[in-house]
Order: sequence, then structure tokens, then C-alpha cells
Amino acid sequence: MGSWRISPRRLHAVLVDVAADGQSLDKAAGDAAAAGDDASSLFGSAADVAEAFAGFWSPRSEVGQRIAGLVYGKSQVVAEAAELFIDADGQMSAAAADFAETLNAGDAPVLAARGFGPVPQP
Repeated sequence: MGSWRISPRRLHAVLVDVAADGQSLDKAAGDAAAAGDDASSLFGSAADVAEAFAGFWSPRSEVGQRIAGLVYGKSQVVAEAAELFIDADGQMSAAAADFAETLNAGDAPVLAARGFGPVPQP
């Protein structure tokens, strides 16, 4: 059976990186939205072209910011799930330790050899 371990410090570092990337994405998306909005006014007397561009750009102007919001939201969900896993791991470890204390090492020499249960006295 495999084993796993959640490292709260490493997980926190990853989530901080994701949050920073989300903030960078949000800023870039805001800049892109502003540039697109500004571009609509740069067509001068070509009103049909300006209107066509505005029609094209309008539904797309906030896509990046919505994606950034999703990244941030998902990082919060991962943080909450990891916290629950860490808590559950602690509860399972405590339950296993409590059970191991009830074992009679003489009845289970293989477990005693691996450090489970009371240590037999010579």
C-alpha cells in the first residue's frame, strides 16, 4: 500500500504562487480590456468599423478577468480541501495510534518489529 503526505508549507507555497499568477492574470486582463475599450474610439470617422469592433469586443472584454476569478476561486477550494485532508490525516493517525496501543506485542510480533503496539519488555 502506498503512502502520501501533505506538506502544509509546500502546499501553502504553491497556493501563494497560484494566487500571484491569478493576480497577474487579472491585471493583464484588465489592461487588455481597457486597451480594447480604447481601441473602439480610435477608428475616427469609420463609424461602421468602430461599431463592428465594439460589437466584437464587448462580449470578450471581461473574459480574462472571469478566468482570473476562476483561478482564484479554485485555489481557495484546493486550500480548503487540503485543510480537510490534513485534519482527517491527523484524526486517522490518532485513531491508528490509539489502536496500536491496545495491541499485545506478544500476539503480533510482526507489528511489534515494525514499531506498532507496546514494546515487549525483556
